[in-house]
Amino acid sequence: MRLRLILLGKSRRPELCAIFDDYIKRIGRACQIEVNEVRDGAAAIKRLDADRAAITVLLDAAGRLQDSNALAKWLGEQRDRGTREIVFLCGDADGFPETLRKRVQQKLSLSAMTFSHELARVMLAEQLYRAFAILSGSPIPNSCSGVQPLTSCPFEFLQTIVNLPLRLKFRWKSLFPTMI
Repeated sequence: MRLRLILLGKSRRPELCAIFDDYIKRIGRACQIEVNEVRDGAAAIKRLDADRAAITVLLDAAGRLQDSNALAKWLGEQRDRGTREIVFLCGDADGFPETLRKRVQQKLSLSAMTFSHELARVMLAEQLYRAFAILSGSPIPNSCSGVQPLTSCPFEFLQTIVNLPLRLKFRWKSLFPTMI
């Protein structure tokens, strides 16, 4: 199975590009992956027309919300069915043109929250990496449960959380002595 990411627009933040590239390199160990940055929706449609047999998934806030395990299960099912290629479309700051939205049947939401398109690219790459790690059986933190139990957190982190309200209270007292 091969993955292709079609990304509308360019990323201007080098730190996010570095993280994205690192995840792409990691995914490349599990399956073939190709990244195409295109200028606009028309160029994305041309890329999609090159292989109509591929399954296409559009990242959209109104899409279906899945956790990491469900995405891994879906990718595993597609791999086992013999799917040749899966294409993920990630929009730019303006989103997607309506023609592209209508053409793609499957829509996936990374979160109910809104993120910049540059951060959404990194999140997609991280979730794909996590999905292949889950499929390979490697131990990924938090892959089975949403949140680590509080007892497994480092002591310094717990100490910071416990003392946080006191620090804030003292700051507020020094800033507004008559209000508290």
